[in-house]
Amino acid sequence: MPEMFKCPACSAPLEFQGNTIQKCGFCGGSVIVPSEVFGRAASAKADPFPRQEASSDPIRALAQGVENVRRLISEGKKLEAIKEFRQTFGVGLAQAKTAVEAMERGHGVNISDMRTYGQRNTAGISSKAMRSIILGVVAVFALPTVFGLIPFLFFFSTSSVSENALPSSEPEKIRSSGAGTETDGSVTELLRFGGKGNGAGKFTDNRVVAVDGTGRIYSADYSGGPVQVFDAEGSFLTQWNVPGMTYIADLAAGRDGTVYVADNRGVRSFNGETGKELQTLKIASPRGIDVAADGRIYVSGRTSIVIADKDLKTLKDFNKAADDANSRLGFEKVAVDGKGNIYSLVRPEGDLVKFSPDGKFLTRLTTGIRTPQDVAIDSSGNIYLTDVSTIHILTSDGKPIKTVKSNQLFGIDINEKGEIFLAARPEVIKLRIDLE
Repeated sequence: MPEMFKCPACSAPLEFQGNTIQKCGFCGGSVIVPSEVFGRAASAKADPFPRQEASSDPIRALAQGVENVRRLISEGKKLEAIKEFRQTFGVGLAQAKTAVEAMERGHGVNISDMRTYGQRNTAGISSKAMRSIILGVVAVFALPTVFGLIPFLFFFSTSSVSENALPSSEPEKIRSSGAGTETDGSVTELLRFGGKGNGAGKFTDNRVVAVDGTGRIYSADYSGGPVQVFDAEGSFLTQWNVPGMTYIADLAAGRDGTVYVADNRGVRSFNGETGKELQTLKIASPRGIDVAADGRIYVSGRTSIVIADKDLKTLKDFNKAADDANSRLGFEKVAVDGKGNIYSLVRPEGDLVKFSPDGKFLTRLTTGIRTPQDVAIDSSGNIYLTDVSTIHILTSDGKPIKTVKSNQLFGIDINEKGEIFLAARPEVIKLRIDLE
């Protein structure tokens, strides 16, 4: 199992990627990985936090500075650690003290919004440049060559994740940038339910949503929570557990009320009404799942795409799909259109790759989206991508149609009427969006 820790900015559970500083795929923030997590990964070394020499590379200077802070904390030299943090990030005494104390407690640190004061830092760079570097640091670490440095720094320095909450005085509208206006009246909120809590009908971190042919709505917390079932009006009906589950990567529902769960054990089907476990598809690290109009099940793994029947018997296994699409980190979510074309999200680029029904790689659609979470396709072939605070609506060939702003958007599903269901933690939202 991968090492997990909570994002200090948005509390999302993150998989440790092996770097001192990494980017949260949910809120877009850059965070210092908790010392305990990093230390366990380096447990084979005699000294997991050795002294790091200064580097002329500003990106590596940040990581080296963090390692020096960790080493000083482990040696009980708190004042020196605070000084090192200030020099590394160019922040004030109060910010550095708060960050070091969080690291002392074994917590992660959100460095995305640190206010700099123009002080000297180990990289020898300006405070104005520091924010751009912090936001770009993880993407740059992932680049295979130095030639990717400039465009990625520019992208991250000029982009931001907006998380504007829906105004309580306008419960029927979500702000939209479609047609060049902030609110154009084309988006109507039909239903909203859930809310933060641990009781029936409440969520703490729901990121998946699905609706079946009867109108029943399903959603579940990412880790440890049961699948909760609601009627078409959002009233709580029941809930059931997924045995042996540690996290839910994705959720989908068939017209007949069968619910499919992609989790750490593979893909399993359940009776949506009773929670009775039905069938299992063994696949390593499933990341996305979708049910086509003909009832076939599409599953994206790290490197492959599998098509199964409703009983989860494998029909096709495109086990070289990631290689064919030149997807170096594999796939995330998956969706299928009415013609059987398969679309899958790839990270860290946030692009969509498209395959024919027989698994032939067709094209890569560059979205320019920083933190894509899920993908769905309507009956007209339009593509809907959630991006934490935005729904991006594209044509089938990737041309932008509209963007819709909301808050904490993750999972998405679309029913036969074209109504849109969103896992907007800790709630479920149902929308109608007019694209005309």
